[in-house]
Amino acid sequence: MACILKLPNKNSKGVISFTSIEYFSQIYKINHTQNLIKLIKDNWIICYHPNWEDLNFQATEVFDVVISNFFAFKPNNKELITPIIDTSCVRMSPSYFKMQKQKKWDFFHVSRYEPRKNIPGFFKVIKSAFKNKKNLSGILLISVQPQKLKEVRNFYNNYFTEKEREKFELVTLDYDLPFPLSKKLLAHFYNSSKVSLNTHLDEPHGRVVGYSLASGLPVIGFRDLTRMVPKDVRQEPFFFVTEDQNELSNLLIKAIDYVDSEYKQDSHEKISNLHSEVEQSNFLKNQLISIFNLDNDCWFLDNLDLRLSSHFLYYYTTNTYRHSVLDLLYYILQKKNNLSFLSSTENYKNIESKIVKQIDEGKFYKPLRIKLLDYMIGKVVLFKEFWGKTRSNIKKILPDFIVKMIKRNFLTK
Repeated sequence: MACILKLPNKNSKGVISFTSIEYFSQIYKINHTQNLIKLIKDNWIICYHPNWEDLNFQATEVFDVVISNFFAFKPNNKELITPIIDTSCVRMSPSYFKMQKQKKWDFFHVSRYEPRKNIPGFFKVIKSAFKNKKNLSGILLISVQPQKLKEVRNFYNNYFTEKEREKFELVTLDYDLPFPLSKKLLAHFYNSSKVSLNTHLDEPHGRVVGYSLASGLPVIGFRDLTRMVPKDVRQEPFFFVTEDQNELSNLLIKAIDYVDSEYKQDSHEKISNLHSEVEQSNFLKNQLISIFNLDNDCWFLDNLDLRLSSHFLYYYTTNTYRHSVLDLLYYILQKKNNLSFLSSTENYKNIESKIVKQIDEGKFYKPLRIKLLDYMIGKVVLFKEFWGKTRSNIKKILPDFIVKMIKRNFLTK
């Protein structure tokens, strides 16, 4: 999201970071927004935090620095001189996620009930693993839309026997989506499990992988999951991966046996530290201070695993705000950097919420023509969101050959 990392003061610039989703939906090709960003540059360092691998990054005039893992940010522009700070939100696991010896479950995973999360694939892997390890135990915790709750519960109840359900529990949550649990409670499940089984499809930068590694858990899943870590970590015993879903049940058992009999504590501690919010937020701060000669005052480095990757995106969820990037920029410009009132400790975990409250109270002015521009941008954003969900539903309902025909005849022109 538009994440405030540091407030400006008389001696130093502030630091603000935007996500790739904010950039492509509200900044890219919108001259007015880009001009506003240039106006605040006298007092702010502008960071770019991509939510995915951005191979076409060209926004060198907009952003001063990129916050991304080196191996995840590979733009085709070989002459790019914008500095890259080698970290990201997926390395910012809170201190709750930690290695512990006492384990209650063999495996754990947290996910959402949607196609790319591949919940049916997860069930197939567990069903197959039960054939070779009868005493297997674990939990799958998923957030699910209320209208889909009965569907997934019936799927689970019909797929597994009563004895299997005693060993493998499905926990479904349908409130405060997409993040219903506190990270403190979520960390309890990670810390108390031996391994993490992840059947997500084409999701190389999932926060849940970072949580797993911070808790010292080997990760079992598809090879794409390893793209978020350095090459020397993309192997056993940190990752047990394959391209074939049918092999995952054997890898699951192999990883559990590894934890039971030959777990390499020191090696996993090093990887755990690499995904610690305490270490990584300090690393980010020190890098920014070094590159831009900033001072040590008014930094906001808590909760960065969520704050760095959430968005000002016109509608409210637990990882979006219902305001726009334009709202935020006009607010900052009209405050003229008199933002010291935001530096209280009560705002440390989520300073953006305080700013949103001020915007809600109408404590800034936005011209009518800009309100109209913002309205139009918002409608486009919401339409794209709606169309993306519609396409996903069409793919689930229609046979592949019909989907391909529709794409060929209607969507590629």
